[in-house]
Amino acid sequence: MHDALVWLGYLTDAEAKATQGWPDLLDQLAAANRVAQLTTPAGPLWITAERLPQFRALWPDASLQPAIAAPGSYALQNWTPESAAVEILRGRLEGQGPVTQAMLAGSSGLAPDVVAMSLMALEGEGFALRGRFTAEAAEDEWCERRLLARIHHYTIKRLRAEIEPVAARDFLRFLFAWQRVQPGARMEGPDALDAIVGQLEGFEAAAGGWEREILPARIAEYEPAWLDERCLSGRVSWARLRPRVARAEARNSGPVRATPITLMARRHAGYWTALSATDAPAEPSGRSRAVYETLRDHGALFFDELVQQTKMLRAQVEEALGELVTHGLVTSDSFGGLRALIAPAA
Repeated sequence: MHDALVWLGYLTDAEAKATQGWPDLLDQLAAANRVAQLTTPAGPLWITAERLPQFRALWPDASLQPAIAAPGSYALQNWTPESAAVEILRGRLEGQGPVTQAMLAGSSGLAPDVVAMSLMALEGEGFALRGRFTAEAAEDEWCERRLLARIHHYTIKRLRAEIEPVAARDFLRFLFAWQRVQPGARMEGPDALDAIVGQLEGFEAAAGGWEREILPARIAEYEPAWLDERCLSGRVSWARLRPRVARAEARNSGPVRATPITLMARRHAGYWTALSATDAPAEPSGRSRAVYETLRDHGALFFDELVQQTKMLRAQVEEALGELVTHGLVTSDSFGGLRALIAPAA
């Protein structure tokens, strides 16, 4: 207790009584004439005999209870009021953490201008730093530089502990529930599609996998008509976001069922299209080019209208549409159109 009080400079009576056991320890030290209570304008302060010359430089006539004297070489030191205030506040800053100028003046009994000058001197030494270090701070706070670094280190350590990664098995358990694939977490009914699409929006998966695996795993008793209704009502759409293959690869496009597509809210389609745009879009060739140019010139067309406009066989139009879907150049107002291209020819 004595060493701590020498280091800290002083303790107010309220601070001493706030911790159980401290008053008894201070009374024992006072009985040994090692500490005393000094009367200041702010009230009594507990100080050590070693610090007495500093406080006498500030308050020469202040009373002491009990009367103590500075030991040995401490009594021979000469302190000016300015240097004494600096040393007293130096110890206080080392042990108190972020504190305002008003708080230091209130606890020590020093005049506000004396506290301000002492803090500026400590700041000039590089000992103290000024800033707003706590969330509720309404004015500048002061803190000893090394103590502030320790506080910052402890804060970072605590924050890192709060976000410490969980075990892989716990993360996978969470993913199964969050992705609605656990039996107890699956959703029901057509309205569940909006939530599932919102969660998976932007994620590309094979076109043939959406209704075969992804949606049935998340929605109990899934019906394809639910997705068609959402698409036709303008709430959901589908597209390939990253088609942009080179012309040399266009002839080697894979089957439609393996084409990566995403489901999205139609109101977000413009954002996704802009984000997925590239400088070199794929260009269709052969019959696919004719179908593509027909759609570009006439806008949206039904399948029979495409057959009539292009004067091609139905199977040829289907094949062309499959290639255009694979390259991400066309979409349809219903998932049924894509479903028809995915279904085997038989």
